[in-house]
Amino acid sequence: MAKNIKIHRILDRSKQKIGRKCFGVRIKLEGQKPISKFFNTQIEREDWITDWKDELNDGVFEVTSKENKTNLATRTLHWAIDQYLKDGERKGWRNDTLRTREQRLNRMGQFLGDVGMKSITRQEVIKFIEEAGTNTLRQTWCNDVVCFFNWCGNEDQGRKWVPPYHFSKLKWSRLKEDETTVGILYPDEVEDLLGDILEKYRAGFALAFFAGIRPMGELDRLRWDDINFRRERIIIEGKAAKTRKRRVLSDLPANLWAWLEKYKKGKGPVIHSYPGFHQARRRACKRLEIKYPSDGARHSFASYGYWRGEEWCRRTMGHTQTSDVFHRVYVDAGPTKEESEEFFGILP
Repeated sequence: MAKNIKIHRILDRSKQKIGRKCFGVRIKLEGQKPISKFFNTQIEREDWITDWKDELNDGVFEVTSKENKTNLATRTLHWAIDQYLKDGERKGWRNDTLRTREQRLNRMGQFLGDVGMKSITRQEVIKFIEEAGTNTLRQTWCNDVVCFFNWCGNEDQGRKWVPPYHFSKLKWSRLKEDETTVGILYPDEVEDLLGDILEKYRAGFALAFFAGIRPMGELDRLRWDDINFRRERIIIEGKAAKTRKRRVLSDLPANLWAWLEKYKKGKGPVIHSYPGFHQARRRACKRLEIKYPSDGARHSFASYGYWRGEEWCRRTMGHTQTSDVFHRVYVDAGPTKEESEEFFGILP
């Protein structure tokens, strides 16, 4: 039978002396007299309090203040996820990062249930990861949950909600997947799409197709001040780059500058929002009966851009993969040099 354990108040002695236990806590167990304990450090106190979770089902306990008002939620998985995301927000995580991690961790919460932190096993977490249908998705889920559990087990920051590093290096089964060719658009499809899209998004689409800038996470943060028309350079600042690494785009194709000159604005963002950008593209493709492939603009830039120079193409994209991967993904099944010239010859 689980006991009702309540921490009534924290007892920190004001005068700290060497060798004296100054960090205390007053505990009340249901049906017993209150007890007080003191420790040398706050971490020792936290560890001792954490051990009380073993007295309850699923390691859940309630902490109340002197006035009997709850000041710390029960340490279940959902509570820990909420604390993790709040800490990330305080540290300045980007909205996209917060949103994706929240979605993945909440999905894990639905899979495992709102259980106590110390009751979660490696095997259960691996089963959750293997729910993903692709190896790429399994890898991203694994990365996020390992970071989360390492944060929960960080002793130096006063947490020991799970054993430290207990969930590191999770090994999940890899699926046998048939490798597919990336999808790109033909030059005439790109020309039709740029001519049909809403005028306010044409500069943004030109940047996606002819400079390889990621529409989500980079283009939606790019401002007209980052585009230097005089020197013909585009600066992707660290605060705008997906990888947080600053990069300068130079030696860009002449047709890109023609599109930017025609549809440039004096200041502000190049596109106002990614959802609006995505919706405009979807509607234009529907009108033109074009099947837009996943990451079509960036994959098209890489495949056609190879003929302008592999090193230039990879540097412009901020591509970190090896030359072998670049060739296998973008080049081997890509377009011809003549098609590349047609692609970078599309003018407004």
